[in-house]
Order: sequence, then structure tokens, then C-alpha cells
Amino acid sequence: MKNKIYKEIASLLSVSIFDKGLVLIKGYFLLYYLNPAEYGLINIINQVKNLAKYSDLGFNSVVERDYSFYININPNEARRIRNLGYTLELGLSLIFFVALFLISFKYCDNETVFIGIIFAAIAFLFQKIINIYKTDFKISIRFLTFSKINLIQSIVLNISIIFGVIYFGIYAPLIVPAFALFFVTLYLYKSYNLNYKFYFNYKKFKRIIGTSIKIGGLTVLTGIGIYLERFYILEKYNLEAVGFFGVVFFIITTFQMVVYDIARPYMPRSREAIGNGDFGYLKTSVLRPTLISIPCLSAIIILSYYIFPILIDCFLAKYSLSISILISMLPMIYYVGVSSFSGYILYSKGIDDFVSIYMAMASYIMVMGICFFIIEDEVISFELIGLSFSISMFFKSFITLFGSLKLFFGKFMAFWYSFLINILPFIIMSLLSDEFLSNVLFLFYNIK
Repeated sequence: MKNKIYKEIASLLSVSIFDKGLVLIKGYFLLYYLNPAEYGLINIINQVKNLAKYSDLGFNSVVERDYSFYININPNEARRIRNLGYTLELGLSLIFFVALFLISFKYCDNETVFIGIIFAAIAFLFQKIINIYKTDFKISIRFLTFSKINLIQSIVLNISIIFGVIYFGIYAPLIVPAFALFFVTLYLYKSYNLNYKFYFNYKKFKRIIGTSIKIGGLTVLTGIGIYLERFYILEKYNLEAVGFFGVVFFIITTFQMVVYDIARPYMPRSREAIGNGDFGYLKTSVLRPTLISIPCLSAIIILSYYIFPILIDCFLAKYSLSISILISMLPMIYYVGVSSFSGYILYSKGIDDFVSIYMAMASYIMVMGICFFIIEDEVISFELIGLSFSISMFFKSFITLFGSLKLFFGKFMAFWYSFLINILPFIIMSLLSDEFLSNVLFLFYNIK
């Protein structure tokens, strides 16, 4: 079992590193050929497209959650949940696809935004179909196949955008993904038998919709948090500033996806362990990778502090203002990494601690909102905005980790373990950068 997990992690990690390498190259070409305002516009259009994503009810997540729980104790029920989940996911995706089309025709006067949303709707639908296949690979623990599809999608999508932006500029990242994802969808359909049968049962629908609304609510809160980030920046500055922050969000998201790929093989096995009542294995599968991640992520913060400013100065000089933002937001790399190994347990069937995960998501939004209102406009800066994001993420990560650790330790010990683990990146950054420390102090002493 352990060797198989390590083999899957190695496959996922190697593909993820290759993918993130392509993503970085693609990002460089986008940043090189687009100015900060254009990059900011792309960022905003992507968030409009993500309205559908963040309104998702999470039927695929319910399948991942419940299928793994039931597969060993009631296989027929597991298969019914799978088919019902896929049916609902396809139906909801078609509704959002039509909604995005109607929104673009009715409300978009800007030609670039109109084109962007039209093709984003098409790309959204194909990505949803691809995600159903990927969900099936995950619940059946076919992570090597999952890695292969990720590799194919990465090559097709990123290479096409890289060459597209050279010739078509801002329109490439808007139009090309729709065509690239169509070819990936066609490949999946031709190469793999999903063995999906349309299935609907009203009683099971009522049961699954309750869980999906809870999980979907987490997606909605994630979307609200991301939209508030962009609103915060736009309200205090302008579209160009969104471009500068977009570079940093891109770096953080890249690290987040790499760590999440490492965590993937543990997820279905942990949920099966819950269904089987094997809490010894569950404890090991949560605590071991979490503890290992702490020194690794700490080292990544330190390396990023020295390496990324040099890279930005050398290759992306027009985005040099992103350097100070990056320094203030480096703790977020640590937080999104640590929580990847434990957060999924909270909404797994048999644990169902939605209170903790909702509190974590709500805390990020609330702390960010508080920072928005209490920091005076006269003293606002890129660094303070970035720092407010890091502080917000501290609370989100702390509550998530506390919710997970209290399953294995008493609440008192879980509280202090969570606090010490989450305060570490702020200590590291304060030791590395006097400017970071002074901004932390400045944030607390210069408020309304």
C-alpha cells in the first residue's frame, strides 16, 4: 500500500512539476506580451467566468466523498451515488453554460470582454466534462491515469496559449482554451469508457442535495473571497494594480496545486478508512504528510524570498512592483500547502465537521473585510494589502488545522499545535525581512 501511494505521488508530482513549468513559461509569455492593464483585464474576465465555477453545488465532490465511504461496505450504493452525482453535475453545467452565454449577449458592451466570456463559457463546459472523468479516476484510485490526463491537458492547453499569445496577444488566453479543452474532451471520450448511466432518484437526490449544498457553499465562499481580493485592489488602486497582484496570485496558486497533487492519493484512502472505521490509518495519513510539509514549505518560503525578486527583475522588469507584494504574501504559500493535507477530512463523510470548514472560510473573508475598512487610504500601500491577505489566510489555515487536529488530540493541544504551526511563516518572514516586520507593526498601529 505504502509503495503504491509513493509511486502515485511520484507520478502526480512529476506531472505537476512539468505542468507548473509549462504554466510558468506560459505566464512569462503572457506577462511579456501583455502590459499590466491587459493582464489585469484577463484576471477580471477569468473571475467573471468563474462565477459559474464558484456557484457550483459540488456534485463531483459529493461523489468523491461518499463513493469512497461506501465502496467497501455497500458497492451498489456507491455506484448509484456516482451515477446520480454525474447526472446532476452535467445538468447544472449545461445551465451555467447557457447562463454565461446570455450574460455575455445582454450585459457586455466591451468587445474583448464579450469574446472572453463567450469562449470562457465553452471552455467551462468542456472542463466540467473533463472533471467528471478525472473524478472517476480519483475515486477508482487510478492516479497514474489521472496523471496522464493532466499531462496531456497541460501540454495541449499551455503550448497552444504560448504560441497563441505571440500572434494574437490578449485574445489568445481568452479563445484558445476552448479549442484545447475540446480536443482533450474528445480524447477522453475516445480512449476511456466512463461506464456512466443516466440515473435519477428523487429520494437519493434529496439526500445528496443537502450535502452538495454544504460543499457548494464552501465553493461560494471561496469565490466571494477571491472577488473581494480583486475588489479590494480595484477599490484602492486600479486595473494595473490587479495585474501586479495577479503575478503573485499566480505564483501562490502554482505552489498550491503542486502540494495538492501530492495530497491527492491520501484522500480516497483516508475516506475509505473512515468508512471502514480504521482511524489509526486515518491519523497516519493526515498527520505524517502535514508534519513533513512544515519544514519543506518553510524552506520554500526562504528560497522564494531570495529567488523570485531576482527572476522578476531579470525577466519581468515591468512587473517589478510585484516584488514588494510577493514578500508580504509569501506566508500564503505555506498556508495553502499545510491545509491541503488536512482540510479535506473536515467535510468527509463520517466526520462532517462543516462548522469548522465554514468558520475557516468565513474568517478569511471577515478579516480581509476588516482590513479593508480599518486601513486608512492615506497610508494604504501594495505591501499592506498583501499583508492583509496573509493575515486573513493565517486565520483560515489556523481554524482548518485546529478542526483536523482536534480529531486526534484534545482541543487544548490541538489549539496550541495549530497556533505554533501557523505562526511559523510570520516568524520566518520577520527574521528574513525588516520591512515585513515593520509593515506588520505598521498595520496594527496605523488604523482608523
